[in-house]
Amino acid sequence: FKVDRERKLLVPPPFNVSSLKEYIMTSLTDAIEKSSRHLRDPTG
Repeated sequence: FKVDRERKLLVPPPFNVSSLKEYIMTSLTDAIEKSSRHLRDPTG
């Protein structure tokens, strides 16, 4: 029983990979859109 408990501690908790991917892609797109507004040359 002790080995089973120790083995459970080594396994990461399950999470939804597709949800994480969607969040990262949305955040990346949002960051690019917000930062590209400031990259325009107002005098050019």
